[in-house]
Amino acid sequence: MRAIGDATTALQALEAGELDIWTGQPTADILQVAEGIATAEVQTGVQASHEHVDLTVNNGGPFDPATYGGDEATALAVRQAFLKTIPRQEIVDKIIVPLNPDADVRNANLVSEADTVRYPILTADNGSADYADVDIEGAKQLLADAGVTTPVEVGFWYPEGNVRRGQEFELIAASAAQAGFQLVDQSEPNWEFTDPSVNPINPHDAVIFAWSQTSLAVGGSDQIYACYDFAAPDTKGGNYNGYCNEDVTAALQTLNVTSDYDTQTDLLNEAEMGIWSDAVTIPIFQFPGLLVSSDRVTGVKAMPLSPDYFWNFWEWAPVDAEG
Repeated sequence: MRAIGDATTALQALEAGELDIWTGQPTADILQVAEGIATAEVQTGVQASHEHVDLTVNNGGPFDPATYGGDEATALAVRQAFLKTIPRQEIVDKIIVPLNPDADVRNANLVSEADTVRYPILTADNGSADYADVDIEGAKQLLADAGVTTPVEVGFWYPEGNVRRGQEFELIAASAAQAGFQLVDQSEPNWEFTDPSVNPINPHDAVIFAWSQTSLAVGGSDQIYACYDFAAPDTKGGNYNGYCNEDVTAALQTLNVTSDYDTQTDLLNEAEMGIWSDAVTIPIFQFPGLLVSSDRVTGVKAMPLSPDYFWNFWEWAPVDAEG
């Protein structure tokens, strides 16, 4: 296994026979490069991972009530204002549609469009409609009504060297600036904010990355959205932004031990509405998948759930050069 940060370099290595299989976060240019390799099979699809932006609420930054003397309402207004500036449709149209013409903005945190029963229920009144379109004037008004002066500086993290997320950052920064948010590029390659031994509290005000779904289980989202003991940061799981809503926590923990389908749906809906009402995160899109394999190997098959193409490694086989 090799980790190659630059996708073009990786595909060149595959074409040269140095790699047999490659996957990554594609752009339209990368798809074109892959399709130009005569000796490669290209598989595309939709992955069970979704892009999102999280806002940190316990680091003394612009989205933390402590910054405003503990005023929760002011911090909420600033978070709402910032989320209103994120150009989700533009990101999808410019970056994702070239890879998946059917791509839509994702409007639920807890389920994807693949869940054709629950997704319409959770998105009907979860609050996502308030962020359906960029609303610069609405964002300005929220800040003005809260008495928050601009510019509001936002430390924004994305994984350094990730072309697609670099493009997303540029689109978000340009849009947010119109409402008075000044984004500071805090990209770095090591994801240190996810390691509580390095950063007990996330130092970044906003981060962009993806949650990868590993199974079809209904429960487990409490690892991301449930309260934890702030004095014991190693217990926070994936809750990197210091989020705590007791009602959301109770709903998700009850969901983990609930088997009735309708009750599960009610609990998901309750948690979903709570998360949106707190304006601490926003989903953007479902990942487009790109899996490229050389004609030197057979049995490579894409799969939406993580670990993606590794799911059937026992079926991989080298092609007999003489066969």
